[in-house]
Amino acid sequence: MSFRKAFVAIALASTVLVGTTGCSLSHDVRSLQPYAPSDGVQVDVGHLALRNAFILTANGKTALFASLVNSGNDDINATIQYDDPNTGTKSNIDFPVFAQEKLDLGYSGNPAVILDVNAVPGGTVGIYVLGANKVSTLIQVPVLDASNPIYAPYVEMIGQ
Repeated sequence: MSFRKAFVAIALASTVLVGTTGCSLSHDVRSLQPYAPSDGVQVDVGHLALRNAFILTANGKTALFASLVNSGNDDINATIQYDDPNTGTKSNIDFPVFAQEKLDLGYSGNPAVILDVNAVPGGTVGIYVLGANKVSTLIQVPVLDASNPIYAPYVEMIGQ
């Protein structure tokens, strides 16, 4: 085989290889992007992670459901902060989250966090998540109701 034929064969094989894999070389592969696999939202604030956070409203009451995960080696006093519609001030709710542990809010036998906010199903409520060193991140938490049967059992947790 001559050098020219070998060069053409290699060039053709390289073109086919790049052409068939070009999409994954030039674009973000969506399956590799992190996402919240449920109706809730998630955020990381340093070593503190808030997972599957959603607000459930029923019978005039509103509650936050979420999991807080501390991946660090030190205990964290996490804070959820929101605007109180009655006073216009920020309300804080503190939670100790121990090193390398998860704290469930509204799951695993723990109560949900009752919030005094104006929440309309289908909308969002802005809350701040403060981790270690009180670094804060604002997230828009979706508001759900019991119209989806999957959330009906949680209605009992926020009172009737």
